[in-house]
Amino acid sequence: MKYLHRIKPSACGNGSGSLMQEELRDRFVKLEVEVTKDNQRLQHEIRDLKSVVDTISKEFHFSRGELKSVAELYQLYHKLTDRIERDSEKRDSQHQELLNALSKKLDAG
Repeated sequence: MKYLHRIKPSACGNGSGSLMQEELRDRFVKLEVEVTKDNQRLQHEIRDLKSVVDTISKEFHFSRGELKSVAELYQLYHKLTDRIERDSEKRDSQHQELLNALSKKLDAG
């Protein structure tokens, strides 16, 4: 409706110009209503898409944080496993030294 002032009566000619002008105005009003509805629909779709993008972004950052935590846990697991293995090897060597010392003592004694 805001563009109706652009349709000039003189552009329609004489005689049936009034009828033609009314028909043009009606078509223009219908077209403007359709454009307004399309714009509203597009704005609604844009809001929906923004919402989806925001959700995906939050999930991405959350999962990235989880992956970081998983990576840290994995590193910690390997550190602990390595430490346990070293301690086990150390205990085995100490045990072997004690057995050797005991064996020498028994042989000598």
